[in-house]
Amino acid sequence: MQMEYTTGTGLPQTQGMTVPTPGGPATPRPLWLRTQPVLERLPLWVSVTAMIVELVVIVTNGDGLLAGIGALVTLAGALVAARLPQVGLTLTMAGVVVVIVGGREPIGECTVVVFVLFALTLRGLPPTRSIGITALAMAVIFGLASFLSAGRAVGLDAVAVIVAVVAGGAVGAALRLQRQYWESLEQRTRDAIATREAEAERRVAEERVRIARDLHDIVGHQVAVVSMHIGAVEVTAGRDDAATQRSLVAARTAVRSILSDTQRTLAMLRSDDADHDDVHRPTPGLSTIDELAASFQDAGLSIDAQITDQARRVHEAVGVTVFRVAQEALTNAHRYGTGEAALTVLTDEADVVISVTNPVASTPPTAHGSGYGLIGMRERVESAGGTLQLGTDEDVFTVTARIPWNEGASS
Repeated sequence: MQMEYTTGTGLPQTQGMTVPTPGGPATPRPLWLRTQPVLERLPLWVSVTAMIVELVVIVTNGDGLLAGIGALVTLAGALVAARLPQVGLTLTMAGVVVVIVGGREPIGECTVVVFVLFALTLRGLPPTRSIGITALAMAVIFGLASFLSAGRAVGLDAVAVIVAVVAGGAVGAALRLQRQYWESLEQRTRDAIATREAEAERRVAEERVRIARDLHDIVGHQVAVVSMHIGAVEVTAGRDDAATQRSLVAARTAVRSILSDTQRTLAMLRSDDADHDDVHRPTPGLSTIDELAASFQDAGLSIDAQITDQARRVHEAVGVTVFRVAQEALTNAHRYGTGEAALTVLTDEADVVISVTNPVASTPPTAHGSGYGLIGMRERVESAGGTLQLGTDEDVFTVTARIPWNEGASS
């Protein structure tokens, strides 16, 4: 009786700040991504510091009131940009206008515009619209300044300023897209790990069901045999010593079988090596179904068995399911029937058909079953792609299972 159980899940280990790459080790995040909060704030801090220095220079040199106001407006824009991006960007450009009107070159103010736009696109400000509007606004500002000064140079190359604005915004947007790419990789990694964990949990649950089903099949049948022989001992004790001895030997053999099969199951669960010969036994199937019927007949159940030659040659996996259905159905027939049962196994064009019928005893047994045997039987048949029908007609209980058989696998 061979049963194989998975003892490990093989789950991947999560690694901090890394993304596993196909066919290779986990790749660490780039440094700028690990220090992203600092990178987002640093341009704004630099802008604020630059404007404070600019104000000191303006006051020291006496560059005029408008120049000082322009620097203050630009400073205010840098201060509020983190919380109010559009307001902050607008204020920095307004500061450029005021400084130009005051007759001073807006070198520091234009630099702040570039830094603020970089920081804001990195934070998530829509790049296309913000870069386009800012570049257009700066072009208009410098164009009007040149027009109002009657063609006199403003002091800064308007084209260079516009290129710097576009470059600053584009770099911020590119870094943001790179960050989103890494985040998507990490999310996919987390999803993959979660999926594998869920799959492992599902397999563990399936293993538990399979273990419970196999133990029920192993122990349930043998316990029924023990019960039958002990009942026979009660009847023959003191009357037929030979019959009593046979029943006791059969009961002892069944108990040993229970212990042996249970120990093998536990050994498989504990063993990491599934190839140990000492934990394997021949797989039950149609080749051993005659022995199954004989064990019930020895215990007092009269069985009329009809198994066709074609049915005996079906694939091993189908034969295991047929064997387990017959085992559970005959166990129920002995437990709840009158001592007689009919077992039929045959094939048609698509299925193996197994049928077990038995008259139902008029007096119910003193101990009622848990119902897990019928549940396990249905699960086995359905997992093999078959169907199971149970029913009672005129005090005759019938179990009929149809299981698809692979004609190419039969010999």
